[in-house]
Amino acid sequence: VAANAREMAETEFANMLASESTRLRTESPQSSLLLAVEAVNKSPSIAGSRTVTETTLALQQALLAIPSTPLRGPDGKVILDVQQLAIDPQQKWLAAGSRSGAIYLWPIAGDSAAVAKHVHPVHGGPVTGLVFDQSGHWLGSGSEDGTVAVFDTETPERPPISIRLQGGSVPTVLAFYPASEPEESWLAVGSRDSVVQRLQWLASGDAELTALLGDDSRST
Repeated sequence: VAANAREMAETEFANMLASESTRLRTESPQSSLLLAVEAVNKSPSIAGSRTVTETTLALQQALLAIPSTPLRGPDGKVILDVQQLAIDPQQKWLAAGSRSGAIYLWPIAGDSAAVAKHVHPVHGGPVTGLVFDQSGHWLGSGSEDGTVAVFDTETPERPPISIRLQGGSVPTVLAFYPASEPEESWLAVGSRDSVVQRLQWLASGDAELTALLGDDSRST
């Protein structure tokens, strides 16, 4: 019952954002697009498939209202299976996570904004979460296959740090700790089984998981 009530509340909030996006489509296309992206990201998902179609429709309409070209991969092909979107707070990068598990990065400024400069097929399932930290230095992603990855946007060509959650957990909510320095940041990972873990990455490229809430036996 509690889960259903939470999903209904999330759906209502996402639809409210979608409605506001539609209202602003002519008056402020950029604001409309940002609201539509947020509506899609706030929509509840089940097994990687969106349960709310109003939000994706709002995103499509917002994109059509802005003179632009479709988002394309490095090979020039239009990406049709976008599952998650995120814009870094410094407005340097647009990131997308696909149903196939790939993470794409586009530079927002410049002539090549519509063509992904970097693509990382890091996950083996649909992307369930995508978030930048407040500095835009780090990008975190999670997937239905139980993996979590952290990308360094200062060196976007390098493979990310990746780790698999224990016990078959599926990451659904990601949030960076708002550190004063990028080196002090870490990622909170909430999973479908109500466990919250702290993901800390090291200069060596290794990653450590520590339980914050829920099952404290899941530390690696």
